[in-house]
This record gives sequence, structure tokens and C-alpha cells, in this order.
Amino acid sequence: MKTARTIGMAVLMVIVCSLMAACSSDNEQDGEIDSNAIVGTWYAMVDGDYTEWIFNSDGSCGWKEYKADKKTVSWHDTGSYKLVDDILSIWWESERRYWDEGPWSTIVTINGKTMTTSEDRSIVWKKK
Repeated sequence: MKTARTIGMAVLMVIVCSLMAACSSDNEQDGEIDSNAIVGTWYAMVDGDYTEWIFNSDGSCGWKEYKADKKTVSWHDTGSYKLVDDILSIWWESERRYWDEGPWSTIVTINGKTMTTSEDRSIVWKKK
């Protein structure tokens, strides 16, 4: 009787450990983005404006909004960024006085040359 109980407990432990390992590896893959995948220039139409984000491999970034002609810059900014798992955090220079409150952040997904950000709403960006 004791042997059957011991075998049963051992089988149960193997199953539990297997499930935990499977969940752990799934969680590690969910939300993780290769930090190099964001490097480059991304563009989107945001509130009717052609907008570009530039992410450099050294952690610096830039933002440009263009007028309807897509040549005249109506707004620009620079800053630094971090991409941890699927959270993109940006410290824009124009917002320096608010840095003690933390960076501007959004959840991102990157699939090849398409990036989706979702702060208040989803915006789809294309990589140049």
C-alpha cells in the first residue's frame, strides 16, 4: 500500500513539474521582444499627421511629425528609450520636467516590419 502511494505521489510530482515548466516557458516567450527588432525608423498616420519614430541601437530615439506634404516638420523631439519584454518606455526631452513621474510608456508588439503600440488606442507602425 505504501509503495503504491509513493509511486502515485511521484507520478503526480512529475505531472505538476511538467506543467509548471510548460507554463514558465510560455510566459517567458509571451511579451518578449528582441530589443534589436525596434531599431530603425517607423512611420504611421496619427491623428491625421504623418509621424516617424527613430530608434537607435544606443538607446536614443527621435520623433518627427510632418505636415500634410510629408516634408515639412511640424514637431520633433529626441529622447531615450528602453524596451523590456513588451513595454516600451520613452523619456522625451520636451517632457524632461515630468521625468520624476516616470517615462511615457506603451505596450508594443513587433511582427517583422509592423509594430503596434497600444497606449490609449492601437496604432500600427510600419518600418522603413
